[in-house]
Parts: sequence; C-alpha cells; structure tokens
Amino acid sequence: MIIYLIGLAIVGELDVLLPIYFVVSLFPFIKHIRKISFFTGMIILYFGLYLMYGLIVQNTIGTLVTFIAKIWQFIVFFIVYDSDIVFEKENYKKIIKMSVITETLLGFYLMMTSTIVDANGLVRLVSNAQPITGNISTVILPISVYYYLKNRENSKRTKWFMSVSLIMLVWIVLSGTRGYTIEFAASMALIFYDYFTNGKVGRISQKNRILTIVLLVIMIFASTVAVPEIFEKVQDILRLKSSVGIRTFENAAVIEFMKNASFFAAVFGIGLGGQGGSYPEMQEALYRQFNLGMWNRNHYLSDSGALFHNLYANVFMCLGISGLFILIIISIALWKRITYSCKSSAWIRRIMHLFQLSFLFVNYYRWSAVCGISEMIIFALVLKLLKNDTMEQNLE
Repeated sequence: MIIYLIGLAIVGELDVLLPIYFVVSLFPFIKHIRKISFFTGMIILYFGLYLMYGLIVQNTIGTLVTFIAKIWQFIVFFIVYDSDIVFEKENYKKIIKMSVITETLLGFYLMMTSTIVDANGLVRLVSNAQPITGNISTVILPISVYYYLKNRENSKRTKWFMSVSLIMLVWIVLSGTRGYTIEFAASMALIFYDYFTNGKVGRISQKNRILTIVLLVIMIFASTVAVPEIFEKVQDILRLKSSVGIRTFENAAVIEFMKNASFFAAVFGIGLGGQGGSYPEMQEALYRQFNLGMWNRNHYLSDSGALFHNLYANVFMCLGISGLFILIIISIALWKRITYSCKSSAWIRRIMHLFQLSFLFVNYYRWSAVCGISEMIIFALVLKLLKNDTMEQNLE
C-alpha cells in the first residue's frame, strides 16, 4: 500500500495497479487457508456471481475496478479472519515508525509539488484530487490501538506512542479528508482518555480523570460559547458546514433512478460493470443534476462500473436493494466477530466497535477503497491477536 501511495503521489492515477493490489492483498493468506466459514463462502458466492457476470457480459475494466476498489475490502476481512495464521514476531513499533516516516515524507513532498488550497483557505495534501497523507495512519489504526494496549503499563512506550499519534493526526487533518479525521478521532478517543486517567502508568487515576473531564468541559464551553470562532474554525478544517460537493448530486441521481427503475434493477442493481447512462431513468436523473450544477457529464453518462464518491451510492446503483441488505448483514457479522474476539474486555470491545462504525462512516466519503483493503486486513489480523492474547484479561 505504501508503494501504491508513493506511485499515486507521483503519477496521479494508478487504477491500473488495482489487479496487482488485489493479488498482493490475497496471496500472503492463501497458504494459511484451511477452511472457509459458511458465511464467508456465501458472500464470496454472492459477489462472485456479480463479478463473473460483469466480466463476461458487461465492461471488464469497470467490473474489475468496482469489485476490487469497492467490494473486496468487505470480503478480504473474512478470508483473513478465517485463515490459520500463527504470529511469531512483534514488530508493531517498527510498523508504526515506518508508517509515520513515510507519511511525513509524502506530506513534505506534496507540500512542495501539489498542495491544494480550498475555498476556505485550508491546505489539502492531495494528488489529482486524491488525498495521499492520512491513508497510512488510518490503515494502521488497529495496530496503533493494539500497540497501546500491549504497552499500556509502560509509561515510556505509551508516551512515545502518544507523541507519534499527534504526528499522525496532523497528516490526517492536512489530507482534508473529514472521514479519516473522524475515524481517527473516534478510534483514539478512549485511548487518549485512558492515557491521561490510567493510574497504572504512574498517575493518580481518579484525580486525572476529574481533571480531564473539567478540561473537556472548559474546551467545549470556550469553543461553543465564549469563543465560537474556534468551533467554526474546526468546522472549516473538517468541512462539516460545507456541502458534500459532488456527492450531493450523485446521491440525488441514484435515489431518483432507483425510484423510477424497473423492479429488477431496483432490487439487483445494474451490475458491477453496468453503464448507468444506458438507462433512460438514470439519464433523466443525471440531466436533472447537471442542470443544478453537477459536473463531469461524460464520466457519468458513458463510463461503466462504480462512478460515485459514496460507496453506498455505488452499492445501491450496482447491486440494488439486495446489495445494501448484504452489506448490513456483513456489518452485523463483523460486529459479532469483534464481540467474540474481545469478549474478555468491554473496554477493548468498545474501541474496536468504534473503529468499525467509523470505518463504515468513512465509506460515505471514500472515492477508492484501496486503503480500505489494507485497513480490513490489518483489522482482521489484530482481532485474531486479541482473540488469542491473554493481554485482555489484565485490563479488566
């Protein structure tokens, strides 16, 4: 993934590498697959049928890009979780260190070459409108959480980790991606709270807990009542007040299409490699949005596959209502695996559930889910570690 992001930063567009990325994301786990659970088999069968249909009947490239960039992230989690992997080395600190160094180098490179300043005067570190920084820090979030939990009682290591986390946060914010920022904040909130209130690292737990709550109350009061400009600036940085841009038009077009489409298209979608512009109902919906200001007309009318920035709009369009239903089932199954893997500690379980929910939220904003593939692989591996780790019992 790091190689992919470096290439993306330099070249701008690297969708051609998606098939290679797919193979690399699966190959290390093939030899560890002893059996596939019934659930994993069913979701592979469901999406596999769409994949085969798209490759044979529809646009091959559109089908491959849609499957790998949008769908594979949800399948690969269960394949990795089902695999029989034995962890022999613990290089979590090295992984975090390498990731932050790479993120920092990419950030400085983009500052010198392709920095974008948006309408609010905020810097965005992107390449061809694709956020570069923030991807790596977001992908290794499960490792970061695990590293903190494993070294929770070591004040020296936790202090190092918290310092590194602030560097990660800087690059995530500078990516201008509100989804990444919120995902990081949601996943790390309980860890930051624990760090300042955990008596096991040489602090008076109750005193620090009260102090932390008081400081939070003061910050909230200052940013919303006393000095509202602070809160407004945070909203500007995360672009919370602004429109979701092209997604507003895309979402409206997809919803209108699904309302007017045939029963079959509404339930099963147009396929992973389908061309939305070939449907009169979609043409009508798109032209209505073009008149309202939607841009990139040829892309939406002529291209095949997943065309939208919002993953759920893509699923709704390509797989129909049945696709959204399957995605809900997958989310429930993932939730259950988190609960099972972290059953010894409610605290860890809450962090992992927050990560899952924030990941689903990020997909509302995600253009390409390449980083989602790495994210879900690492998430599955960390859950397997937690399931087999006695560390959880020491946190209660």
